[in-house]
Amino acid sequence: MGFKLGQDIIDFLRGKRCLSDFILYKYKNPLPQPSKKQKAQTYYVEILSDCNLQCALCAFSHREIFERKHGKMPKEKFLAILDKIQNESPGATVSPYHHCEPTLHPELPEYVAEIKKRGFNCLISMNFNYLNRLEDLLKSRPDTLEISVSGFYQETYSKAHIGGNIETVKQNMKILREAMDKLQIFPRVEVIYHMYKDNIDEDFDKMKEFTQGLGFVFFPCWSRSINTELSLKYLREKGFSKYKGKTLDWFDNLPPLKNVYLDTMEKRMLHVPQDYLNGKLEKIHINECPCNRRVVNIKWTGEIELCSWTFDDRFVVGDYLKTDLEELYKARNESLICKECLANNYALYTNYVDMDGLDKNISKKLGRELPADRINGGGNY
Repeated sequence: MGFKLGQDIIDFLRGKRCLSDFILYKYKNPLPQPSKKQKAQTYYVEILSDCNLQCALCAFSHREIFERKHGKMPKEKFLAILDKIQNESPGATVSPYHHCEPTLHPELPEYVAEIKKRGFNCLISMNFNYLNRLEDLLKSRPDTLEISVSGFYQETYSKAHIGGNIETVKQNMKILREAMDKLQIFPRVEVIYHMYKDNIDEDFDKMKEFTQGLGFVFFPCWSRSINTELSLKYLREKGFSKYKGKTLDWFDNLPPLKNVYLDTMEKRMLHVPQDYLNGKLEKIHINECPCNRRVVNIKWTGEIELCSWTFDDRFVVGDYLKTDLEELYKARNESLICKECLANNYALYTNYVDMDGLDKNISKKLGRELPADRINGGGNY
């Protein structure tokens, strides 16, 4: 850790909390905390491996360079996984997606119903370019539906959500509103608006008005590069990486990043990983991932993925049904890719640490003050 132990951190650690917990506490936006009865607070269960888009910053836009199996999780395996989660983390949040578009699964409503039957909180994130059994999905009672967008007009939206159609998304949002009113079932609907340099003016205002007109929550946030492999390659290729330790041979030998990724990072992004290697955050170094003992990601094969942000099948820990979560936490502390991530403060970047500093930095890059509804990484307005 790069700064002196003050009384605030001493008091915090007396509660037997780790240093990464303190960083999240001190610099805003703490992750959800598991209760004493839970081994983890959030579980992402990937019910299928497919997506209908190839977003500019997502690993799907580089899918051919990675090793990644394709398929759907059998329902029997899904039920067994839910039973194990219920045993080790009652009351946790269980989301039936990870690196995928969950609406593509033909039995999504049945999978959600099984999640709710066990008393879990259920959040579903989707690009909403495809509707499948929407009324059945609402009847399965998910708690939260997140819809990811990056513009009001197609010209803007298509830069990040490659392959998507914002007019289809907006029409599907209207259909969702009508279905909710018809069935009198009202999950929380959040429209997650990814902010870039070129979509925070008219596109922003129009989508905010459209979203709130439907009675949904408009939640803007600064777009991030949230795939570990692509982000660490980017830091390496641009000479920003601070990691000096041993690396993985196969990862070293992956092809260079594509222009679609580099152009987005260099021309559109206001929130980039190297910002967390400068200023006051440059002096902060944590040696345990903030997601440890909080978040578990289970692939459609039933294997545990190393972290929320890795994509390649070579980053697996073991079969979830046969693996104690302590093995996952140990693997995260020992993995070479995790060491590289921590050395580059990438774990702080993915969790929006230091929101005030982030907003000041972005205002400086823009050369103008940010309107109130575009600061603090977004929020519920």
